[in-house]
Amino acid sequence: MSGCYDGNVRIWNLRDGTARILPGHRDRVQHVAVARDGRFAASASDDRTVLRWDLASGRGRVIATHGAPAWRVAISPDGSTVASCDHDGKIFLSGAADGTSRELSGHEGQG
Repeated sequence: MSGCYDGNVRIWNLRDGTARILPGHRDRVQHVAVARDGRFAASASDDRTVLRWDLASGRGRVIATHGAPAWRVAISPDGSTVASCDHDGKIFLSGAADGTSRELSGHEGQG
């Protein structure tokens, strides 16, 4: 899986080198992470959003909206939470299933 400058996420077939393209972001994708069970992934983009991707259907939905470009995502080991950070140093924890987000306070400076 990779994030691209064109705003798409790609899932690569390692056998034949083809890619399934998942459109959804409006700007460069900075980072992607895949859940341990392989059922979903998350992506962070310069468009300030974090998307959760259902890998079976290829559908993505916004689970966090940052005030600055989103730089990184990580998925908890149990798959319940997606953590993301942005260019302004803000960190969000989002429910992977329902997308409820909360900002963590106390972090200062760039991501």
